[in-house]
Amino acid sequence: MDWHDDPDNPNAKRTDWPVYTMDEVAQHNTDDDIWTVVDGEVFDLTQWRDRHEGGPSMIEGMAGVDASAEFHGMHGDAEAANILIHRFKIGDLAQG
Repeated sequence: MDWHDDPDNPNAKRTDWPVYTMDEVAQHNTDDDIWTVVDGEVFDLTQWRDRHEGGPSMIEGMAGVDASAEFHGMHGDAEAANILIHRFKIGDLAQG
């Protein structure tokens, strides 16, 4: 299943995402304000921090940075992880 088909994701059909710069993402780098970038998309993982199976430190390490390599290193191409992270998407990363 593609994340766009996830019935539990209220944003699955959304197309008008706000665009954030890496500088904006970097400002959200505390344990209670966790924004991250994976593959050019911006996610607010604050609410997921305490629920992550690997523990809060895994999510805290993604705060304010492009965590694409870490995400794929941990999850590979796992469909479930890709679907789940998209429930926390808040925008796209500005290009350039």
